[in-house]
Amino acid sequence: MSSSTNRKLSRKKIPILIVTIAIVAFFLLFPLILVEVVVKNDGTWNPGTSYQRYRAAEYPADKNFFQWWYFSLKDYDLGETFAFTYALSRPATNQTYRGSYVMMAYVSNATRFHIYYRFPLESLLVTGDCNLSINGTTFTQEAFTSNHIRIQGRMNQSANLWVAEGISPDTNITWNLDIYRIAGWYGQQDIEGLVKLTEVIAWNTYSYDSEVNGSVTINGTSYLISRSPRFRIYCDMNWGKNFPRGDPSIDFMWGWYYTGVPNANTTQDFAMIAGVGRSVCSISVVSPMYAKFASMYNRGERLGVKFGQLLDLAEDSGVPLVHKASDGNCIDFHVDRTDWVNLTDAFGTARIPLTQVVTIETTTRKVVMTFHSAAHNYNRLLFPTDGYIFSDFEGLSVNCTTDIYAKTYPSWDLAKVYPITTLEETLNDVNGGIEFGYQVEMSL
Repeated sequence: MSSSTNRKLSRKKIPILIVTIAIVAFFLLFPLILVEVVVKNDGTWNPGTSYQRYRAAEYPADKNFFQWWYFSLKDYDLGETFAFTYALSRPATNQTYRGSYVMMAYVSNATRFHIYYRFPLESLLVTGDCNLSINGTTFTQEAFTSNHIRIQGRMNQSANLWVAEGISPDTNITWNLDIYRIAGWYGQQDIEGLVKLTEVIAWNTYSYDSEVNGSVTINGTSYLISRSPRFRIYCDMNWGKNFPRGDPSIDFMWGWYYTGVPNANTTQDFAMIAGVGRSVCSISVVSPMYAKFASMYNRGERLGVKFGQLLDLAEDSGVPLVHKASDGNCIDFHVDRTDWVNLTDAFGTARIPLTQVVTIETTTRKVVMTFHSAAHNYNRLLFPTDGYIFSDFEGLSVNCTTDIYAKTYPSWDLAKVYPITTLEETLNDVNGGIEFGYQVEMSL
């Protein structure tokens, strides 16, 4: 073959190479372009009940689907926390864990337990956006307005027991709680399409600082909950197809961080919520993804933060995807984890960090939440899905110190790259919440 023929073949290969590179680049950059286009704001404050809606119909019947509504009630005087979950699992293939689930948990300095009831999936009925009942009127959630929700439950039918740890299966528990929202935030309303496309979990902290009134009764002992600064309740909702997963699974974790300092004047409350999660997504070329969301309500000041990364090969590294905050941009959002221990419970052994430090820096703020926990703070929350159970190690009644800094810039620093950072206040909470969740081997 002549040299001129070789040159002609080479010229033919060049356009093919260019096209190939262009196609690869498109698939790599498309999610970045899409998100940069659709992300318009820092989130929705005090979202209406439509954001809390039952979303099963929005996912194809042949796809796995899960959803739950979660509540964490804190007694600041006694350092106790009660938690409740209404959940469902609709597997696509392995039907072992198909059903509706209700969970109640309790943590104090002296004791902890959690208990689950399970019912057929069809026992869950939903009307309107998020008025639901499980097993008739045994467990209910009713939204009177976007700012007022009531939850009720009766665990007195041990025949429906699924799991109990730290408590007798025959324990009788009832709750009747009215929830009045002070502040809530939802950060994924403008990327729901992308979240669904990637098939990762979504999260709505629609009422993360709320007053509460009612009662909880455990085996005849009643805890009276008054609408006062002694008590606050946190509410959120999760849904989706996939939990964080991968190999090794501990690298594909999620974290949840909740702290607050209540005030008799609710406009003077401090509350902050942050969450992070890494996950393999359905678009394999851009996996894993690492999403981070946070919101702070501090004496009327509202700060919402959204930060996301693609193609990160190690925690807190990768290609920035979203970096939006109420005051401009999110410059830094990372978690440091130390004091690792092996935690053994009735389901097996897992490795978790007892200290987690969350650092969030925006254009005008820097917030550092430092959580110190102990092994006795943790229950393992169980989330059944398509053929496996996701483990979420939740520490309640945990110590948290929050440092809030103000950032100002010299007049000559037009690009705002040389901030002057000043510590404004330090807030201490002895009843914070923290999680470290991942897919770990377990027995049930």
